[in-house]
Amino acid sequence: MNIKWGCAALAVVGTAIMLNTQGCFAAIEGDIELLKVIADGYEENLAKLKTWAGKANIISSTSTGIGQGAMRRREKYKAEFLLNREMDAVRWRWFCLGEFDAKTKRWRSSELNPIFGMTKGDCDYVLFFQGHAVQDAPRSLNIYRRDGWPSHFEGIGFDPLHILAKEIYPDVIGQLRGYHRLGGTMKSKGSITQEGDIVTLQTGGNYEDYGKIVTRFVFDLSKGCCLREYFTSSARSQTHWELDYEKIADVFVMKSVSHVYKDNHAKSERSATLTSSMVNCPAGEIEFLLGTLNLRPGDRIRDTRTNLMYIFGEKGATEADMPPKMLASLVNKTLPDFQGIKVDLAPDQAKDNIMLVCFFDMQQRSSRNCITQLAKQTESLKEKGLAVVAIHASNIDENTLNEWVKKNNIPFPVGMIQDDEEKTRFNWGVKSLPWLIFTDSNHIIIAEGFGFDNLDNMIDEMNNVAL
Repeated sequence: MNIKWGCAALAVVGTAIMLNTQGCFAAIEGDIELLKVIADGYEENLAKLKTWAGKANIISSTSTGIGQGAMRRREKYKAEFLLNREMDAVRWRWFCLGEFDAKTKRWRSSELNPIFGMTKGDCDYVLFFQGHAVQDAPRSLNIYRRDGWPSHFEGIGFDPLHILAKEIYPDVIGQLRGYHRLGGTMKSKGSITQEGDIVTLQTGGNYEDYGKIVTRFVFDLSKGCCLREYFTSSARSQTHWELDYEKIADVFVMKSVSHVYKDNHAKSERSATLTSSMVNCPAGEIEFLLGTLNLRPGDRIRDTRTNLMYIFGEKGATEADMPPKMLASLVNKTLPDFQGIKVDLAPDQAKDNIMLVCFFDMQQRSSRNCITQLAKQTESLKEKGLAVVAIHASNIDENTLNEWVKKNNIPFPVGMIQDDEEKTRFNWGVKSLPWLIFTDSNHIIIAEGFGFDNLDNMIDEMNNVAL
């Protein structure tokens, strides 16, 4: 869950990045090797961040329309957050502190109760009060598919890691590695300049639908190679991010972020100042149970994914039954059968072999990277007695998937979910994508949901145990 900076703004960011990725790999002047250094440095810094807790003070301002008919709104918020990267979980409390009254030039305090929430795996959990500041007022816990909140909940929820790792960096890192790999083979122009620890990458190009697009990235080598500024401007809109960091427990974490988006019809501004209270200290599973959301017996639970309603504490809606416990671990259990999955897996490919099953989505960069890394190591993995199978996690046009597999020279079986995507992912315990499942030669699951970098160590450990 993140500060909802605005769907339109993120769409424009994504569009601009996509356009630049396709059209600006070229004529870059400067030290190309610096781009690889920056990409490696940022990913190394992020990998050090295991747990993180703190608070954020947030100012939000939106303006729609032009002239005297413009609608303006300015609000204050406060958020408290606790996250565990390895559990893929973040818990938060959100407070609306007030709205600015343009007539009196004063802030009006709000009576809105704090909203408790948590993101874990593939779900968001949000506890709403049905009254104002009444301690015993009824509450309702809503469960959403991750990032599936209704648009009118804009502003609720806060996950600074989401801002760093999912809104900005996947595309930025992809561009850096792309520029470094291709160097300068197309028609657009770009420059890499360095002043001390500050490195600026600026590109520009003309596009039929968007006109001239100028993009600027500014990185700080002294702060984990983190992004300090991202700016993109076109004839249609302008987006500007500014970020700053502090070093705690040998990790650079965000201490402020601001985002401005504007086009011909609207302008939105968000800024958050963070105070970190903990980095890389224990924050185990007990911190992310439903009880930590202040849920009480008798409160309602509505699962928007299934349209089912529960009363917390009753049969079928206890802490042990409900998400985030709903997707139980499959470790030490037999690998599920492939019912509902179409995959060409010959019996001799799996018999007596260690297995690695990867659920992925070809539309996600992280999934594509995982599959291509596996493809590069297929021969060495085969020598270690490991059979690889990849499953596309949603029902997709079969020809589209086959063309992608052929184009990328994927040497292992690639299948797809055909029946009831939600049920199949549930049966396999898939909480996020890409999702790796590792078995022994008897197809008993040894590990799940781990990073690709841990695979070799797990194979070696299992072989040592076998010896």
